[in-house]
Amino acid sequence: MFTLGFDVAKDKLDVAFINRSGQLKDRYVVANMPKAITELLKTVHAKHPKLIGGCEATGHYHVALVRTCLTANIEVRILNPLMTKQYTRATIRGRKTDTDDALSIARLILRGEGRAASLSDIALPKLYVRLATKVAQQRQALELQQQFLGALDADSKIR
Repeated sequence: MFTLGFDVAKDKLDVAFINRSGQLKDRYVVANMPKAITELLKTVHAKHPKLIGGCEATGHYHVALVRTCLTANIEVRILNPLMTKQYTRATIRGRKTDTDDALSIARLILRGEGRAASLSDIALPKLYVRLATKVAQQRQALELQQQFLGALDADSKIR
């Protein structure tokens, strides 16, 4: 089995590719876009059919990666960022980079850490975005109502 560890950021993914012994075989950097992720997965999966990926839960930045892996029938596991932070502190001394994080994630996935991602991991961030949008709209409506009532109050005092 081969493992891909993804350090997810808004615009890019730092990727560490390791073998079953945990040895680093390759590193990649790809855009955090479905097309770029698909190309990487196709290339690696063609050479290594027993492949598993993993990343940290990032709010919504990991959604494109999870969706692409699930579409390609590649298992992807999601780690709690606190676990990765503790592992990185224990294994890497003095420096911490995105490529180090990707390697830590890959090794944690190799050990069986994290939980298997599912379609609900894709749906929940969309729900959170919709909820946040609705709350912002309601807050704005309330502020407008308060301004209107303040203007009415000021007008009634003038008369």
